[in-house]
Amino acid sequence: MLRERVLDARILKYRQAAYARSTKSAYSVQLRAYHRFCHAHSYLPCPISQQDLARYIVHLIDTLSASSVPLYLNVVRLLHLENNYPNPIQSFYITTLLQGIRRELSTPPSQSLPITPSILHAMSKVLDFTSPMAISFWAASLVAFFSFFRKSTLLPKSLIHSCKTEICLADLTLSHSGFLLKIKHTKTLQYRQSLLCIPIPLIKGSPLCPTKALKTLLSQLSHCPPSAPLFSYPTPQGSYKFFTHSSFTTYLKKALQMAGYSSSLYSGHSFRRGGASFAFSCGIPSDLIKIQGDWSSDAYLRYLSSPLDHRRKLTQTISHHILHLPL
Repeated sequence: MLRERVLDARILKYRQAAYARSTKSAYSVQLRAYHRFCHAHSYLPCPISQQDLARYIVHLIDTLSASSVPLYLNVVRLLHLENNYPNPIQSFYITTLLQGIRRELSTPPSQSLPITPSILHAMSKVLDFTSPMAISFWAASLVAFFSFFRKSTLLPKSLIHSCKTEICLADLTLSHSGFLLKIKHTKTLQYRQSLLCIPIPLIKGSPLCPTKALKTLLSQLSHCPPSAPLFSYPTPQGSYKFFTHSSFTTYLKKALQMAGYSSSLYSGHSFRRGGASFAFSCGIPSDLIKIQGDWSSDAYLRYLSSPLDHRRKLTQTISHHILHLPL
């Protein structure tokens, strides 16, 4: 019996690790919304009747976009499967209801505008580089632009930092052509099946040089442990803080406003879109852009021979164009 309890505890541990922390957080919000609705109408949450589920779906579209409804229904599916009931979403009645909602209510997705080299130049002129926080923000901005990465790859989601998945100071290595950034966890790389090595270029003479920005950042973090988040900054008290998703976006909005841009049109995703768009305008093949940005579509492209050489070629090409842009 003791052996079985030990095995059962391990089963529970591994099943709890099936989903990423951000996914579990989203599921928790969606599950609470579902239980609130069922409780308010005295519906049995599991198994739910087809008609009651249809009512929940129509209730959701009062506050959610048509594209968000399937996300909230997924947790209903998981709840039923977890309790050994069939998936209630897979019925002709529910499928046609969702199809009708998509046809009637779907709208084009709203996209944040891209951060361009011109915008980066404008921000560099208004940032106070005597501020450790500004130095860290600027380094994060340039790395985000050149790597095409999601902010979830570059920055911790919350102040509860875990060096197992997030980028730390130890993940940065200086090379002859700039820095190499080791990435151990992304949205499409969740099981440590490989390690991405991203080149960060040296662009001598350019105010948009990410290597220069990183060197300045590292010079103020000499007292920080190697496990500290990469985009940290020292405090007057002698400790350090670091940027999270929300604090980086907040700082970005302020920088854009100071530079004369409408901050509501941009988000943390603007660097990913802007860097990739600029690379494409430089004539870089789309397959290299997909590799650099770790897009899940055409995933086989990540297994091309010498992927690091391909990434160096990409950043070197961008560097050349950055250096010769009119200021």
